[in-house]
Amino acid sequence: MMLDLSKIVPKEILTKSGNKTYPLHIAYLGEKVLIANTKNKHSDIWYPRYITVPEGTILLWYSWPTGRNQSQDKNTGLRYNYLVLPRYIPLDQLTMNTLGLLQAEMTKGNIRKSNLSFTNSEPSLINVVMKFFNRLGIKHLDWSWSITSNFKLKRIENQSETSDREIQAKSYWLQYTDVNSSKIRNKPFQYTGNKHCENRWVKTMKLGSLRIDHSNIILYLIVRKMLDDIETLLHNQSTIIHYLQGVFAGEASVKPTKYESLDNVDVGAVFLKDQKFYATCLLKLDIHSSFEKNCIRIHNMENFLKIHKYNLLELHPLRQAKFLHHLSRYKQIPQRLKASYSSFKEEVKDVIC
Repeated sequence: MMLDLSKIVPKEILTKSGNKTYPLHIAYLGEKVLIANTKNKHSDIWYPRYITVPEGTILLWYSWPTGRNQSQDKNTGLRYNYLVLPRYIPLDQLTMNTLGLLQAEMTKGNIRKSNLSFTNSEPSLINVVMKFFNRLGIKHLDWSWSITSNFKLKRIENQSETSDREIQAKSYWLQYTDVNSSKIRNKPFQYTGNKHCENRWVKTMKLGSLRIDHSNIILYLIVRKMLDDIETLLHNQSTIIHYLQGVFAGEASVKPTKYESLDNVDVGAVFLKDQKFYATCLLKLDIHSSFEKNCIRIHNMENFLKIHKYNLLELHPLRQAKFLHHLSRYKQIPQRLKASYSSFKEEVKDVIC
């Protein structure tokens, strides 16, 4: 199944300041579009630059007045921003996994943003997101990146230890992700955390989390529109599963009991509308959940076995391993689930320590 991107193009661009809007235009195969108009410094001659829309693509563009006299009629100078995209993209596992991963990050906060960003401590998830955007024409060299760590690490390190850790972290992310060394940001290491919570455990690993960024307001709005209309893209069970795999990789947490069996799986969601939507998606897989503060919660073995059946945690290897480990530690099995649980134990016996 394919998604026609021309059908979800917003009608206008809203600037980050929010005080100006500009019409967003769309051009199709073979159309010739003005994308620049440069005036000679020594004469009144203008040099236009055009692009012809290639096969299989659409071109989105807008223009805005330049110079100090933007609001005055005598100002005729214009600047142009444009983006060439494939007209159709498949609603396959890569697309739906990525939309699930981006759901939390891109649907919170200011809708006037123009910056695509994704942060995670799992290298494979960074690569999934970059692979999807490569499909949209955003190459590896188009992403800038930095490393985020908890500020409390620096409190337990001397200067030499901090330097060694940062060198190790940089090497790690360059080795295991597709980011390019030349695109590291001017301030490559960012330290975050709540300075007022002195007793809070430092959860951030020493290698930190990688943040990738790409600034393009047109692309940001297109992806944001896909996420806002996500319900219309979930056409069948396969798209629901792949979407939830991304959500679980980005937002799920696995909680054991004191006896080491699996207690619950939480899926983070601050807003009630997101909680309801995730719960509805899970119900379509016959997985039941309850509403808790800032999350939905999944209990009981029957639901856990269905999470395993649909591989909802497979995108995050560490979380998947933790889930399988604690799910395999049950001692008392309900009679009606004994056959399913035995089948599960046999299936995962070689991957559980």
